[in-house]
Amino acid sequence: MPRRGSGWYWISMAAVLLGITAYARYHDLTGLYVGYQDSEREVSRLEVRLESLRAQEATLNSSVQKLDTDPLAMEAAIRRSKGFVRKGETVYRVEIPEDSVP
Repeated sequence: MPRRGSGWYWISMAAVLLGITAYARYHDLTGLYVGYQDSEREVSRLEVRLESLRAQEATLNSSVQKLDTDPLAMEAAIRRSKGFVRKGETVYRVEIPEDSVP
């Protein structure tokens, strides 16, 4: 094993470090690493969004089940979408005028 104090040891270590540095710069390893970190953050963000969408899907599936089985939910949905009213009910529509910008 060569002694650490010899000149050839330090020259070979410098050559290896220079080679590693040149390889990293040529292949843009720092840029690739930054891109990898960005991808990891994007995946985390999308996983949170996916969980939110799954919760929303469960809520909507529950609403659909209620429309199939609950007569009050059916009536409310029909009245809301078609604008139907019962006998004796009075509907008041309030339209708020948009502010005119000078």
